[in-house]
Amino acid sequence: MASARATQLSYHDRSNLPNTPALTAYLLRLMTHKSTNLCLSADVQTTAELLDIAEEVGPYICVLKTHADIVRDFSDRTIHALADVARRHKFLLFEDRKFGDIGNTVQTQYAGGTHRIASWAYLVNAHVFPGPGVIEALKAAAFSAIATENSQITTEISGGGHISEELQHYIREEKQRRRQSGLPPLVGDSSSEEESDGDAENAATTAATDERGRSPRPHALRMGSSQRKGSVVSVSTTISSSAEYISPPATSNRARFSLAESATTTPSVTPPATLDLPVAGDPAAGPPFARGLLLLAQMSSKGNLMTPEYTTECYNLATQHREFVLGFIAQESLNRAPDDNFLTMTPGISLPPPEVETADKAKDTSGPIDTSGSDSAAADKKIGDVDPAKRTHKGDALGQQYNTPRLAILEKGTDVVIVGRGILNAKDRGAEAKRYRDEAWRAYLARIKG
Repeated sequence: MASARATQLSYHDRSNLPNTPALTAYLLRLMTHKSTNLCLSADVQTTAELLDIAEEVGPYICVLKTHADIVRDFSDRTIHALADVARRHKFLLFEDRKFGDIGNTVQTQYAGGTHRIASWAYLVNAHVFPGPGVIEALKAAAFSAIATENSQITTEISGGGHISEELQHYIREEKQRRRQSGLPPLVGDSSSEEESDGDAENAATTAATDERGRSPRPHALRMGSSQRKGSVVSVSTTISSSAEYISPPATSNRARFSLAESATTTPSVTPPATLDLPVAGDPAAGPPFARGLLLLAQMSSKGNLMTPEYTTECYNLATQHREFVLGFIAQESLNRAPDDNFLTMTPGISLPPPEVETADKAKDTSGPIDTSGSDSAAADKKIGDVDPAKRTHKGDALGQQYNTPRLAILEKGTDVVIVGRGILNAKDRGAEAKRYRDEAWRAYLARIKG
């Protein structure tokens, strides 16, 4: 039974509930800001297709779900370009990796390899059949990967003077961690524990270079002159730093993060003790420094083996990791306790093609087709004279079963609908994304209206 509190509150009101993770709060406010609870499943095979689709549907979605392993030419270029589209159109990236292995393996899959998922995807998902260790491993890997990949010093030239003691301390800790982990040192590092302010400043400007020697990403190092190289920057000014860490509780517009809250397996990277992390405020400010996990609790495919007992165990594990597990992939809301505020994203969503919906409305003024429950026979009768190949809202030949946005959002209490082929196969994908967005948003408004 879904919690009435979670399903009846607006997304914005839910974003302000106590102990809501920063990334959850941000997404809920972003959905309100853009008036969308639509996620596009961009299952395409080239970077060009992925970027084209992201541009077309970006204004209408809150989340873009990817399958990086089916993109044949996936590379750093894909990551950088997709992140740029996401920033401009304001949506989160969700890699549908469906982790399901022992802890050491999922950590490597998440943070390493060609895809380096933890460096760019705000959301990922996982099965829990390997046991609770999969959650703990991904949580630790998220922290480690973010600290390594994205603990990049943002250099701003603003005046004069030396860098702060806090930043010097952070640089020393990062150097020590790299030595202990066997990673290449920061440029300018030496074996001596003693270093001058000048050494620290030089390290600060080069900390953006990762252990593989790559140049810093364009958004990671902002310099006063575009002619300067990322590895040689003369700094005689105030330096500030920003780093990404696991989501802190969104208890206010600014939150403090304590490493004492992290898993014991995380590296001993210590940020400045008073580092302010921006959390869910104005969506225009961008996402918080966070990563989140969704548990696969239910599926939309026919004959799947996710029993009610399995779903309950997913819920129980989520309640033990609320700061990292943001919610579920499921067919119904799994918020069960009064203080639950988990997100539920629902795949297997489709609408009848526009021409079918138009013909239906002309025949019957009762509204859009509802293919669920006792109305399914009536729906079949209404579209009986339509080409069966166009009836994609009913299912496919490989066991996928579809529901409508209204059923998922209004009746089942879920939060975000995930749509793939219904939009990808449309002649005008932007227009079709808008149609799905409008239908799902109307269902949400009807739900909170009561």
